[in-house]
Amino acid sequence: MTKSTTLWSVLGQILSAIGISIGQALSDWRVVLIFALLIVLFALWIGRERLRRIIDEAI
Repeated sequence: MTKSTTLWSVLGQILSAIGISIGQALSDWRVVLIFALLIVLFALWIGRERLRRIIDEAI
């Protein structure tokens, strides 16, 4: 990283470093699969009450 004095350039450097790190982490298919499973589980956890209502109405 280069030395800079403005807030925007420091913020840009930090965000670009974060973006590069995320890109490198997601280059492995196993990491992507784990993130996808976590997102699905989190969505199911959030919508569990609605799912219960849908299942109860169907029965």
